[in-house]
Amino acid sequence: MARGRSWRRAAVAGLLALALAVGWSAIGPAAQAQVQPQVAQGEGSLGARLRPLLRLDELDAIIVMEMAATARADAGPGQRQFLSAWERASAEVLSADRIGRLVSVALDRRLEKVDPAEVWSAIAFAASPFGQRVTELQLSARRMMTDPVAADAAGAAFDIAAARSDPRADRIRRLVAADGLAEASVAYAMTNTLAFLAGMDRGVPGSVGTEDERIAHVWAQEAEQRAMQAGWAETMLFLALAPLSDSEIEALARHVASPASRRWDGMIEASYGDAMALIMNEMGASVARILGETRL
Repeated sequence: MARGRSWRRAAVAGLLALALAVGWSAIGPAAQAQVQPQVAQGEGSLGARLRPLLRLDELDAIIVMEMAATARADAGPGQRQFLSAWERASAEVLSADRIGRLVSVALDRRLEKVDPAEVWSAIAFAASPFGQRVTELQLSARRMMTDPVAADAAGAAFDIAAARSDPRADRIRRLVAADGLAEASVAYAMTNTLAFLAGMDRGVPGSVGTEDERIAHVWAQEAEQRAMQAGWAETMLFLALAPLSDSEIEALARHVASPASRRWDGMIEASYGDAMALIMNEMGASVARILGETRL
């Protein structure tokens, strides 16, 4: 699978699917019991109290970095005005702190609808030494891949491994499939694109076609998006999980496929989806307004 500027757009996905989605059997009830008081006794909402434990502040900062890197990578010679407008709009509406606040609110809404006992196992895993190690590896890999040179090098390394039928590459692909990473990322990317275009239309009515035309345009790119998102997930995990043993990766693949893990993972993904759809809509409106002012 060839990597390039279009592939790097997938980095905006911003998922925690691996590190936060391991099922009940990952650790025992004793460890879960230790985590519950730590979270329950803190200040603020449960969603806010979970942020340090899950290292979401770091993730949010990386998402901002990924979005900036993606915009720069996609801006060709004829798109400098758009890049300038994007950067100005980012300064107005996009920040790690704002992502964090919106995600906390969205996560709280979902936590209110579930029995906490159903998700403590995944939370406790994230707090365990191994869970923290996996989270650190994943965050480090995503941070590194905001550098286009490093991202392309990582993609090339995975391509070479896959072409040689390296068992590690096969394990990574099975892990991506077990966790549904590509499917979730496609939905996330397409939703955000539609939100951005709707925002542009709100900022300057009629500037990006009708709603039906926008939906048709985005759906026409579904196959390309699927390839890009799968490529990003495979490369990121191949890079991130390199220090883990084959048995550890196999264990992760089994756990992330469990119903309990999928439920927690879905709550995190949906909360980020809500937050980023709002921000992308506002970004679109700001970009359209700035471009309109520039062309006057």
